[in-house]
Amino acid sequence: MLKKILIFSFLVVCIALPLIPSYFYCIDFFDSLFEIYTFSMVSGIFSYYYFIIVLIISARIKLLDILFGHDKVMMFHGILASIAFLSSILHFILKISISFSISFQTITGGIALSIFAIVIIITLLFMANPFIRIHWKSKIIDYSKVKCFHNFSVIASVSMIIHVNIASSTINTPGKQLSMIVIGAVAILLYIYHAGIRLIIQKINKYTVVSVDKLTDSITKIVFKRVSCKNTFFISKFCMRLPLMRLYRIWRKHKSSNLDLCKSLKRNKNTIIKRNPGQFAFFRFKSKAVGFEEHPFTISSETQTIFMSITVKKSGDYTAQLSNIIVGDSLYFDGPYGVFSPIDNGSNYVFIAGGIGITPFISILKSFSKSVIRSNITLIWSVRNVSDLFENELFEKIQKDNSNFTYIPLVDTDITETFISTIKALDKPSVYFCGPPLMNDFIKLCIKNQKLRIHNFYYERFSL
Repeated sequence: MLKKILIFSFLVVCIALPLIPSYFYCIDFFDSLFEIYTFSMVSGIFSYYYFIIVLIISARIKLLDILFGHDKVMMFHGILASIAFLSSILHFILKISISFSISFQTITGGIALSIFAIVIIITLLFMANPFIRIHWKSKIIDYSKVKCFHNFSVIASVSMIIHVNIASSTINTPGKQLSMIVIGAVAILLYIYHAGIRLIIQKINKYTVVSVDKLTDSITKIVFKRVSCKNTFFISKFCMRLPLMRLYRIWRKHKSSNLDLCKSLKRNKNTIIKRNPGQFAFFRFKSKAVGFEEHPFTISSETQTIFMSITVKKSGDYTAQLSNIIVGDSLYFDGPYGVFSPIDNGSNYVFIAGGIGITPFISILKSFSKSVIRSNITLIWSVRNVSDLFENELFEKIQKDNSNFTYIPLVDTDITETFISTIKALDKPSVYFCGPPLMNDFIKLCIKNQKLRIHNFYYERFSL
């Protein structure tokens, strides 16, 4: 219940936040409330606040990931950015319909609007549209460069902040200007943390590749673990500067001297990274084979181990080169993220995977099968070729050891009949799906048309 309240509160705050400055603005222009000038100012305020919120939520804030899941946060990010852009277009049209003069203030607004327009159009075409992404991934359009270009929205945000805060309608009321500056500064600082400080933290907590296995011609498994780093001394020094009470708690926990505390920090490389099965992370491989681009991948290993792994299918230039990574290469790890993590509590589950969408279920079922599985689980894995069933033996073994686990591999077969019969055989199961967007739409349509009784439907997006 608390989580639902927090989600509702967050959405209300995000959507309604521009109403507060709009209200205080309208007080000063109450006599002309329904005039074009007032509408232009209000649309500008909505555009400003929504773009700023978009920048804030793009900083991978952990609380938002816990509440929504990072993929859903990015969906909201895209929707809100589109609304903000439409508001800015309306603001521009209404303003020039009244009067227009070239000044530094209007130039900064024009720069912001132009960059936002280009970024949004390119994003909708080459990042949000799966059909165009599939068509162009091996053509002249480099997806990683398109993704990098998306960061130009920060330049647009800075230009927009300047544009708004030097406007006469903002300067005339110090309270309005202060609110505009504060929320803009928060967004910029969060971006600095996201793009700069976070990378420094990742460098401190480096990982190394311990094995690279080609499971099939197109699928590669990379295993890695945390390693000690040169900056451990600075981490220890930082810990020594913590308040005395904090040091005392750490000392009591470790039951050791300060010297032993430093040693325990160095041993952190052998600790298990706290994570839930089915989560993902962002990776940067420090390798000549793939460059230093950041990409999200599902963690396919079980949770209770110091080793982690990702299982990746060749689907573009970047993933095609991952098999060329060598043992000993470093990588930077940012995560884990995601809420695609069912609990083994005796519930009824139906897991549906399309192709390489099996990866979160590998982690989930490996973790569940460490002890006797308590839940009633049916796994349906749909692939095009037999060779794509690269974890077939694992699931067959889990099925053999657990009578309440059913494994159904489908090779180039329509999933409809199997899915419907599976749902009907269970009492309102929770459905977890990971696969191509079209397959997701089909599953949802099947549930609706057949009026299937399910408890919940969870969908993990293929990409971000």
